[in-house]
Amino acid sequence: MSRLGTFCAIVAALCGLLLLGSIEPASASRVLSLQRDIGDKDLLYNVENSVESITTVYYGSWDRLYDISQLAHREGLVRRVQASFSGVEPKEDECWVILDSHHGAYISPDHVKVESLGKDRAIVRWVELHGGRRYHLHFSIVDFSNCRVKRETTELPEGEDIDKLVDKYVKGEDDFEVVMLNGTSVSRLSVDAQGVASKIDTLLNYQSDGHNEPRIFPLAKGEGYLFIEVPPHSSTEKDSMTVSHIQPDGQKQYLTAIDEAYFPSVSLANGLIGICALRNVTTMKCTQFKLGDKDINWFSASLPNTELSWSERVIYNLPRGEGFLTHVRGNEGLEKSSLDSMGDKYLVKIGLDGKAKQFLDPEMRCRYVSLGVQETGLLKISEDERGNYCLSTVCVKRIIDSTPDAENSEELVATAINENKNLYVKLHSKCFEPNDFTNISK
Repeated sequence: MSRLGTFCAIVAALCGLLLLGSIEPASASRVLSLQRDIGDKDLLYNVENSVESITTVYYGSWDRLYDISQLAHREGLVRRVQASFSGVEPKEDECWVILDSHHGAYISPDHVKVESLGKDRAIVRWVELHGGRRYHLHFSIVDFSNCRVKRETTELPEGEDIDKLVDKYVKGEDDFEVVMLNGTSVSRLSVDAQGVASKIDTLLNYQSDGHNEPRIFPLAKGEGYLFIEVPPHSSTEKDSMTVSHIQPDGQKQYLTAIDEAYFPSVSLANGLIGICALRNVTTMKCTQFKLGDKDINWFSASLPNTELSWSERVIYNLPRGEGFLTHVRGNEGLEKSSLDSMGDKYLVKIGLDGKAKQFLDPEMRCRYVSLGVQETGLLKISEDERGNYCLSTVCVKRIIDSTPDAENSEELVATAINENKNLYVKLHSKCFEPNDFTNISK
């Protein structure tokens, strides 16, 4: 059987012998695309939160490091590009930002994150890396209206994994709170409108056996946080994924648990808490509730996909009682032969009975550039002002294969050198009307 035939068979089985029929390209109601070149500079952005309100992208760039004397001093541009579905010329703002270590420590571009704050500002989060696993965390707040930059510094607990430590923001219009995990506690600090940071405050201490991985998700301001302890996928035990509510005063309230569930995705859209986690390569376990609900029930949702992989998914709550939208989270530019055989490229509506109701092919994949080079990004689902559902992604170029012992090593190295001179940021958003979705026949 061909791979396409295999896909059709699997989809039919998963959806209760449903017939999808022919798959036609989606006719998106609104499409937005823009690209900004950064040349041979290092790209600074936050892969999780680089897009705001579907149409705006935040990022930065600075000169690459060629001199060891530049380790403790970096400078470059922070940019905001605001596009429009109407096709008018995008509005662009940029400010020069200097990152200067007061301790002579290394400033790593891998730990510089740029994202929005309120109407006219951006947060530039950066880290000084000291010896002995010591870190100083900085927040440079950039005001696009006048390019003034305010900076605040705090010293982080010693010996922690910096990639996991700074986890989430809770943003107001002019201030924000940083929530951090450090293995056995949840900590937070706040930065006010003047850029002044509070001392790090321990919100919650919890017991950890080093087995389950904690995840934290800020709820609406004043409602606290969702705290999920996730068992490792490699575990041979049938461990439970536990969900709790951390109240603003630090009190922890158990909410629910589910066995054999991994890689959870969370949506807080439409005033609901939605969670879906992978049970296996074809099935998710999902729940949807509000804080205060007495009964929190889980259901199985089948995934129409052909690839036997543990692909993490992004979900989006539909209004209460209607279910979810879901799509594979990762967005990698693949060769056409690979794309044609994929079943997990679809945006799917799943009801609270776990059955797929509608689908469409959004055609939102990042681009395959050339041998050893592809675009990568993450997909986000949101809703526009018209009430239509949208997908957004920021694609950036990535060198994926320059293995020196490969048969074509010289070609790959030459490609990597050339492509690294021509980097860019590409924002792509599409919003879909209800009739763009295809019903799945019973």
